[in-house]
Amino acid sequence: MAKNLDFEQEKVISTIQYYGNNSSATIPIAMDTAVKDGRQITNRLSCVFLFTHNIS
Repeated sequence: MAKNLDFEQEKVISTIQYYGNNSSATIPIAMDTAVKDGRQITNRLSCVFLFTHNIS
């Protein structure tokens, strides 16, 4: 999705390769990953996209 929208890859946080599809936990995990990677996310406007698909 980010590639199709022409987002810079260094501004994209993707955790699916580490945690798989985790539904509602995706945003907190992504924010934690960004902080641990040293990305500045405080005092900034962030746009968050969450895509999930559950099969029960």
